[in-house]
Amino acid sequence: MLALLVAAASLSAGQAAPPLRSLEIVQAPVGVHGGWQLPRGKPLVLQFWATWSGPSVEQIPRWNALAEKFKDRVSFVAISAEDPEVVAEFLKQQPLAGWVALDLDGALHRSYGIDTIPRTIVVDAGGVVRAVTRLTALREADLEALAAGRAIHPAEQPGPGAAPKIQAARVPRLVSPLANEAVPYSVTFQWTPVGDAAAYGIEIAEQDGFTEVYAEDTTVVTRFALDVQVAGPIWWRVRALDAHGRPGPWSVTRKLEILPPPLAASVRGITLTPTSVGGGGVVSALVTLDDAAPGGGASVLLSSSDGSLVSLPSRLLFPAGEMAARFSVTTAKTSRSSEVNILANSRGEQRLATLRIGPQPAPAVLAGLAVQPGVLAAGSAGEGTVTLEAPAPGKTTVSLTSSDAARASVPATVTISAQATGATFPVRAAHSTTTANITITASLEGVTKTAAFDVTAADSQEQLAAPVPVAPSYGAAMASGYGSTEFSWSSVDGAVSYTIEVAGSAQFDTPSAISRTVPMPGVTIDPLAKGTFWWRVRGNDIKGSPGNWSTPRLLRVR
Repeated sequence: MLALLVAAASLSAGQAAPPLRSLEIVQAPVGVHGGWQLPRGKPLVLQFWATWSGPSVEQIPRWNALAEKFKDRVSFVAISAEDPEVVAEFLKQQPLAGWVALDLDGALHRSYGIDTIPRTIVVDAGGVVRAVTRLTALREADLEALAAGRAIHPAEQPGPGAAPKIQAARVPRLVSPLANEAVPYSVTFQWTPVGDAAAYGIEIAEQDGFTEVYAEDTTVVTRFALDVQVAGPIWWRVRALDAHGRPGPWSVTRKLEILPPPLAASVRGITLTPTSVGGGGVVSALVTLDDAAPGGGASVLLSSSDGSLVSLPSRLLFPAGEMAARFSVTTAKTSRSSEVNILANSRGEQRLATLRIGPQPAPAVLAGLAVQPGVLAAGSAGEGTVTLEAPAPGKTTVSLTSSDAARASVPATVTISAQATGATFPVRAAHSTTTANITITASLEGVTKTAAFDVTAADSQEQLAAPVPVAPSYGAAMASGYGSTEFSWSSVDGAVSYTIEVAGSAQFDTPSAISRTVPMPGVTIDPLAKGTFWWRVRGNDIKGSPGNWSTPRLLRVR
């Protein structure tokens, strides 16, 4: 991590930059693995932005160009305070280079004194702010100087920062709830529109000084709905934001009273999904009631046996008529295994569920990619296999691409099951009158593997194409002495029979445990003895000439 020191709320050049804490990482730069880690001794460009800010979006092409050109010498971090779903959906349509992070509680915006969006902060390798500027004023020469450890002087030019802020007369007027009104926990806040506003910011606090904000949001509409998890007085206020993200004055502050929901329903149980998780993971919890929540709703108090390892809301609310509600349990990273009780209390009754938290498992690492057969006839199918260096810690998705999808296609992804070391996928060759060399690429967390094979013209292929094995799946485990094993594979054009072999070696250089010729693309075989086996199959044409062997598949009998 960059060693940055805490700074005052309003920053200027020459001050120490506040640390980049409490950020949720949405995207790491291409080729970076292992989570949120910035190289020591590397300069930093921070861009505070928002999807709803026109100037922020307009500056993305320049941001991407600079981040790509200086990626080896300067770290680029784009920071938004918006909801994760909003930013993720935006990035699908408009990619951003470098790091993309979320400041969900707005703490970093406040510590950097951000009152205008977009805003660019330039930090040198020693953690000192060198410029508080706009991206449009930051030149390539400035970044060259920054990377070399020299002073920078961003160009002064007219831009979004020169536009006037929203005038005091254009302040939203609060509509509802009314001042000092007592309302249920589910509240919809409403205010009047401001003609020159592009968005609105709302803050809700448990103190009238807003020293600690209970909830805040930015919205383009004039209302905001929230389930308030505390009973008692709260205060709220609203301000308008112009098209450049600059805020106008706050509205008047209004107080209201949140009524506690009745505790009429008793707790039946609490369940966790999953019940075991690596530290840093999130668990879904479900609380059920004996009876439906009455009119006005019900609530259940939540707690844990170890607040240092888990965080969860203090109260769970049930709308009227509901018998179940969910909440999330966020776990902290840890180097040891622990058990934590999650408790739900209501009307003096308590129910608990135990969560096991352990060290985060090592991420899956792609080890290899193979495609069989090495020569694929046009119009036929083959099989690819991806393998990992160790069993997958969880369901793992590997991306696949073909160098010529028109001639040979593969699915976009292949999924490796938890604890499995590999998975197979189909490779299909299109009909063609020419021969081509095709490369399949598999990618996982920045690691890529490739495999090449030839697709031959249909009229130049003498042997039948290889069948594609279907079942049992790669690496399947079977119980010895328990029932028959059904083998199946794809049919092959021109095949009138199929030969299947089962052996104790992937090279089939040992005596086959089974060798059988059958008329259909499938066969049922009696139980095998305990051991590790490999099986393959090929088609035979009307003359009895054998075709190409399929890719061998691993089979374990225990």
